[in-house]
Amino acid sequence: GDSVLITDGAFEGLQAIFTEPDGEARSMLLLNLLNKQVLQSVKNTDFYKI
Repeated sequence: GDSVLITDGAFEGLQAIFTEPDGEARSMLLLNLLNKQVLQSVKNTDFYKI
């Protein structure tokens, strides 16, 4: 997937990888937290492609 930067919310400032849409307003992002990969649903307005 594409690399994205989260711009709002609890994960603001973190880079993630876009994996798939999660409905019309959200997407599933793959985050690397404490050396563990975690899937998280994030609002589409809270990240952008880098």
